[in-house]
Amino acid sequence: MDTQTAIMTLGRTEPPSSTVAAALNTLDGEITPEDLYAILSRSKVTRLAHAALDGHTDSPWRNRLYELLAEEVRQDDAWQADAAPKMREVVDAVQEFGGRIIKGLCAQSVYPRPELRHLGDVDVQFPQWSAARPLVDWLRERDWVYDTDEMPWLKWHDNGAVYGQVSLVYPDNKNPYARVDLHIGAFSVGHAGLLPLVGWRTGTALGRPATVPGVETSIAITAAHALCDQMLSVKDVNDLHALVSDTTPDWVSVSELCRSVRAQGALARVVNAVRQAYPESTAVLPPDLGEETALELTPPGPEARAEAFAALAHEDERARGADETAATALADSARHYFSADLSPRVADPDAAAPGDPGRDRCWRLVPREVWETLAETAADGTPAEVTSIELAAGMTLFGGANAWAVRYGRDVFVPTVWGEISRDSLALARRLTAGPA
Repeated sequence: MDTQTAIMTLGRTEPPSSTVAAALNTLDGEITPEDLYAILSRSKVTRLAHAALDGHTDSPWRNRLYELLAEEVRQDDAWQADAAPKMREVVDAVQEFGGRIIKGLCAQSVYPRPELRHLGDVDVQFPQWSAARPLVDWLRERDWVYDTDEMPWLKWHDNGAVYGQVSLVYPDNKNPYARVDLHIGAFSVGHAGLLPLVGWRTGTALGRPATVPGVETSIAITAAHALCDQMLSVKDVNDLHALVSDTTPDWVSVSELCRSVRAQGALARVVNAVRQAYPESTAVLPPDLGEETALELTPPGPEARAEAFAALAHEDERARGADETAATALADSARHYFSADLSPRVADPDAAAPGDPGRDRCWRLVPREVWETLAETAADGTPAEVTSIELAAGMTLFGGANAWAVRYGRDVFVPTVWGEISRDSLALARRLTAGPA
């Protein structure tokens, strides 16, 4: 058994005892318990690996690995005691407000033992910003706050529609134990690719009724997720296997969905990893998906990641019909974005207009929790004349001279692309927070 197969064996669902023993024999002497634990933890399969090792702790090396896994499981149990009830409340609210649950919670419900699947964020999808507003308001009224690590962002489709993402955490940004990611519109992949989210059905999430994607879309999301992470996660391998174990997908539709975001190679990589990790599986897998994307169990460094997304953006833009000059410009934009320091800061010199909208122009919306820490450097006044335009239903951009701010519901943000914020924008945001513009 090779090293990669051995690692995937320990992290898969319900591995036979004999294959666990073979995997441990392969890895003993090849890797330290600490390094192996780090890989399993990064792939978010520590619960599964901990269960697999039961009855196989008969050497110091195995005992040490089991101890490391057991400690993470213990910590995760404590975290879930707080997080799971909050997450179920969110799933119920999403259903009430007409939203959809996507990604991990959909896969968890079809695992043989759902409790062993990693419990992460609540990923929610709404087709438009106006549809998402009631859930955002509901969360804010219950003291959820905007995530200051992954701030809300906007992009514009070629047809002018606004899409993006809002992330909120509970109870605060210092020690959050629950998180909601609201995806508005199509699923963003790389720098400018967009995966269509179609084919909804009635399902469950955390044991609650939920609207979830059809299996074809869920598989495509899994492949796109691997592409965005630029790594092969054992969790993604398990998710895909669980999704196809009880049904036969329309693999042509899956392939075409993946083609729309250049994720065919990632799909091939994950599908072939399913074959490797689950040799006994009777799930119907496609015979040939073409060349694999080179995804490993460890992610690439920042520079390699930026180059990968630049290449992805170039390929995607050419597939959309753009000429070489336009595709190269988009690739350069992707490389810049994934290499840049995007930390919010006061602009110096003081010029920080967010620029023209587009698929390659990510407007990050800096929440009050962050811009208030910069506001002491703001100007005392704001432009005498402030104009406003509606970006999307319920979302307004205010601007004047070099001041820019966005109001979404009762919250005020400062837009930025590269992290720079003008002092006038800070003053305008402060003014809008105090009352009507």
